[in-house]
Amino acid sequence: MAEIVVLCERVRVEEKQLIAAFADRGLQASPLPPATIPGQVTGAAPAEASPSHDADPQILIDRCANRSAAGNLFSLLRNQGRCLVDGGLASHGSRLDVVTRFADASIPTSPTSLVISEAGGMSTLRSMNYPCTLFPMTIGRPGLPIADDDIAEAALEHRHTIGSSGARSLLAVLGAPTVAEKTEYVVIDGMPIARSEGGKSTTQSTEAAQLAIRAASVLNASALGVTIAEVDRELVVWDVSPNPEFRHFVQIGNRSVAMAIADLVLKRITEGVGPDISTTIGKERGRDVLVVA
Repeated sequence: MAEIVVLCERVRVEEKQLIAAFADRGLQASPLPPATIPGQVTGAAPAEASPSHDADPQILIDRCANRSAAGNLFSLLRNQGRCLVDGGLASHGSRLDVVTRFADASIPTSPTSLVISEAGGMSTLRSMNYPCTLFPMTIGRPGLPIADDDIAEAALEHRHTIGSSGARSLLAVLGAPTVAEKTEYVVIDGMPIARSEGGKSTTQSTEAAQLAIRAASVLNASALGVTIAEVDRELVVWDVSPNPEFRHFVQIGNRSVAMAIADLVLKRITEGVGPDISTTIGKERGRDVLVVA
């Protein structure tokens, strides 16, 4: 039997729901701090650190809050061929990686520019017209709404004077939708399972849910939060999250997020654990009914 590991710094409500959902299906899932995962990159790994894919395979579920560390960890785990339930590129890449992938796949996003200097950032933001949002490269860190030149100058000066060199590269994105103007969907195994309560009627539509499905598929994600917003009257993917906080989300089909993840893992165990759980996306769609209020 595969060992099910929930990678998390601490066990929050979502992680408790996951562990309970596995127990309901006769499976045992254990929380594990990501810092305890062996991080050897080259050379012969110690016997106790080697992933035992045959005798006791592991299925690792990404619920890491520290995305700076998690990005490196999941890149390493993916290269090791470990079986992951994660956000695909969103779990191990940067926001620039994600936006570039979306552009290549014709997934609509709000106009986005790379900012690597204070002067260049001011020029970019002015050319976009306000409001805009400045996003750090690390997925999971919040964006900063920019309403005018004064806020832009203060934000960019702070980043480039006080911030680390890694914090100076930003993405400038047109628009600054509020929480009430965005809807986040949780997509599990190619199906929208739940959504946040906020958003407009357009971001809570079937079209918005289908866009979230496309975004998760393009990122090769088996479990992903996808935020949909309306910018200039067009639905766009505004942001993604490998570990969405779904405790207060509205259930769409007949399963909770925790139940859907447990079912995905159970299906994978039944089929035979492999190195990439994301390949099962889209193979089983009949279990949920898409009903979007």
